[in-house]
Amino acid sequence: MTNSALKQYDSGHITIDREWLIKIGKIDSGKDSQYTFFVFNMSSQFVEVTLPKTISIQRDGGVDIINLITGPNVTMHFGPRLSAPDARNSPTGAPD
Repeated sequence: MTNSALKQYDSGHITIDREWLIKIGKIDSGKDSQYTFFVFNMSSQFVEVTLPKTISIQRDGGVDIINLITGPNVTMHFGPRLSAPDARNSPTGAPD
């Protein structure tokens, strides 16, 4: 990549910074009942996602706040979605 091409990826202003509530209907315990969570960046901007330190769970007895166990410095970075003709024809959105 040339220097001029790299300059278009310089950092800029933060366009949104907020917490998003994600409701999960039910998670059962056990390896056969795992919950899979996907994160995609469908924008034309770079995205940084961090997980919270605590989460709230609702049980029969009410709502509890618990610590989320993660590794150190768990931050996910997603580049902008690129326009690729092959991606539009793939069921996963990715080139074959």
